[in-house]
Amino acid sequence: MQTLHYGPSRFDTADAIASAVLVYAEALSTRQRFAVVDIPIVTPTGVTSAHLLIGPGISLASVQRIDESGGTATRDEFGGEAGNLIATGIGDLEVHRAVRALHDGTKRVRARVFATPLDGDLLVDDLSEHGGH
Repeated sequence: MQTLHYGPSRFDTADAIASAVLVYAEALSTRQRFAVVDIPIVTPTGVTSAHLLIGPGISLASVQRIDESGGTATRDEFGGEAGNLIATGIGDLEVHRAVRALHDGTKRVRARVFATPLDGDLLVDDLSEHGGH
């Protein structure tokens, strides 16, 4: 389990989710863009969601969560395919959905946009130079 440090706030979540949030935030920062993400988090009363604004200039860090005995927090309560990715209390499906949404957002931000001039060879900055008004 990882603890996301978001300004003065802290959120416990699955390792894979914390990693995906940081990757998405880095991609947004390189493009000077922002996004709001919803991630499942573990609180003392159970699992809930956190809504975070991520992007350039927003303080965000992730650290391995340490339990009260000084060891790393348990991650595998459910077992299964994603057992080592699951924070205690967050189910497989929630982890997979959150990670997929974060990866999809990262891919959209990193996608290159290509543009070509309408006439195929000339972009006009000043129409008056070319007989325009």
